Amino acid sequence: MSRTVGNGWLGRGALVCGLLAATGCGPKGPVQVSVTGTVTLDGQPIANAAVMFLPESSGQPANGLTDAEGRFTLGIQKKGDGAFEGKYRVTVILSEVQGFVADGKNKEVSGGIAPGGLKTTWIVPKKYSEAKTSGLAAEVKRGMEPLRFDLTSK
Repeated sequence: MSRTVGNGWLGRGALVCGLLAATGCGPKGPVQVSVTGTVTLDGQPIANAAVMFLPESSGQPANGLTDAEGRFTLGIQKKGDGAFEGKYRVTVILSEVQGFVADGKNKEVSGGIAPGGLKTTWIVPKKYSEAKTSGLAAEVKRGMEPLRFDLTSK
């Protein structure tokens, strides 16, 4: 069994953020703000979920991972460096993928796919994994309080 965070979105988001950041914003660029929060599912904290903030207009996405208490801190280039001011659509992604066959050679996890194929089990319901269906949004601004996303399994 393999647990995946965001089906690769977190890694891709970090790559895009890094490439965009390399161009620089200059001294009069957008304001970067510390953003923290908590994610729960049916009242219980969710650990190891990818939290993605996707700008509604132009800008850079920010992301973070929840800890055992469901807390996250956003970052653009590195963990905890915040997000730029603005309005965002939010996704929360956590799934489990089964159906990989490990060959066990050289202590590496590699191999093929089981005869039954891959099966994805959504720990956080799939609707929260896409900006257009999550129903989650946030505005990042100076002096903001920690955010709270109370998700439901329905």
